[in-house]
Amino acid sequence: MRDITDKRLRRGVFASAAKLKSAIHAYIAMPKPLIWAATVSDIQANVT
Repeated sequence: MRDITDKRLRRGVFASAAKLKSAIHAYIAMPKPLIWAATVSDIQANVT
């Protein structure tokens, strides 16, 4: 939730609730980068 507030909502000016809603949906639809939380050795240990 913090990301959408910092990256989209605080930087925008929305003339109506419909425009705000559209901006929120557009942000949610954007692809997000995948950040790995496990190391290679952790993944290999789970596979074997």
